[in-house]
Amino acid sequence: MSERQPAERGSRLLLACGLAPAVFTAVVLLEGVTRPGYNALHRFGSELSLGEYGWIQITNFIVAGVLVLCFAGGLRRALRTGRASRATPILTGVFGLSLIVAGIFVTDPKPGFPPGTGDTAGAATVHGTLHDFAGYVMVLAMCAASFTLATRFAREPGRRPWRWYSNGTGTIVLLSAVAMA
Repeated sequence: MSERQPAERGSRLLLACGLAPAVFTAVVLLEGVTRPGYNALHRFGSELSLGEYGWIQITNFIVAGVLVLCFAGGLRRALRTGRASRATPILTGVFGLSLIVAGIFVTDPKPGFPPGTGDTAGAATVHGTLHDFAGYVMVLAMCAASFTLATRFAREPGRRPWRWYSNGTGTIVLLSAVAMA
């Protein structure tokens, strides 16, 4: 076994951490179907961090954030030089950090959720405000990382389909965020 093989294996493992957003979404959806009063079409996943089982979503945020930070390290190794080789890993790291911040600072209760909460919103708290700010940073960083990566793929003939995938990902995330707002 050469010295290079463990390094390549480590890079592949770090890049596999890029599945974190999909796992995060799966946890939100699975937890959402088990929580009374929660409807994924009408509620933010952040609201699952409230109540008796809120620790599950808090953990989901933090673990996903750590995994995305690992993915950013894998991107840095894989992209090495050239267009977007620095910006994409940095923006991905910002995305990961914002997930961690969103987990540490829990959202404020929303009207009607968790069950027993009144029909009007309470006063915003520092925790809720920091959580919401982290959410905005998260969306912007994820979109920017996708778009910067697309610029790299646009110049690599064998990877042009990934350009469309990256642009599509950034666009869908951005449009989804606008629709939810």
